[in-house]
Amino acid sequence: MKTSLTCPVGLFVLGFGIFLIIFFFAWVSRRIDISIGTTWGWALLSILILTILISISTLWLSISITSRYNQELARKHKAVQVTNIDNMAGVEFERYLEKLLEYRGYRVQMTKASGDFGVDIVASNNNDRFAIQVKRYTTKVSRRAISDAVAGMYHYGCNKAVVITNHYFTPGAVKLAQSTNCILIDRDALTKWIIEYQGQSN
Repeated sequence: MKTSLTCPVGLFVLGFGIFLIIFFFAWVSRRIDISIGTTWGWALLSILILTILISISTLWLSISITSRYNQELARKHKAVQVTNIDNMAGVEFERYLEKLLEYRGYRVQMTKASGDFGVDIVASNNNDRFAIQVKRYTTKVSRRAISDAVAGMYHYGCNKAVVITNHYFTPGAVKLAQSTNCILIDRDALTKWIIEYQGQSN
């Protein structure tokens, strides 16, 4: 999908570049009385063409590189398995969840890395605003994560608290989540999200 956007943008840049060449030459010609048939006229036109073509090439290359980078990043994200998440750094896991949530229709905002008040991601969908705490753990998540997410929910002006983990929750965490209406996304639910994301059409 990214590639399809590159060509129209590139054509627009090329067309705009040609317009600039004609416009600038006409403007300069009127200012200093240089016609295109003179040596100075051809020299000036050549310089203008060369400058604008270099600018166009640079911009087009930048667009192409950005497009390929986004495609490769999307390919890697779609190839992720839940076992790969176990080896991710915490921030990398958060960024991956950002893509999963966006695919599921949420507007996503990452909180700052430190002093986040127990919330890593704020996601919005229709009239709901979710305070999400992300836990990439090798052990079960305790009830502390639930209490932090619920407290952070009020700080960020949200109406729902969520904890997402690559593992599972302790019985105490499940019990606290039930009494505080905190939504829990464990390894099994996360696996379903990943499968749905991987099934997304290109």
